[in-house]
Amino acid sequence: KNNLLPELRKIRQRENSDLPECKLLSDGKLMALFHFQGPRGAVNWIKSSKMIGADINLSVPDYLKRIT
Repeated sequence: KNNLLPELRKIRQRENSDLPECKLLSDGKLMALFHFQGPRGAVNWIKSSKMIGADINLSVPDYLKRIT
């Protein structure tokens, strides 16, 4: 509640301006992405498909497939 929900609100406010790709992700998947990549890393991935720690982690798409 303290970290993920405020970030979710922020990014949902941006989806009609500079992050329309967010509309393709559920709230749960966006919050999982924040948890996995951090808020900045999540926005970076949404914009460019580049992720933090790609050399040591699952890819973002593989991680998000595990979220139900």
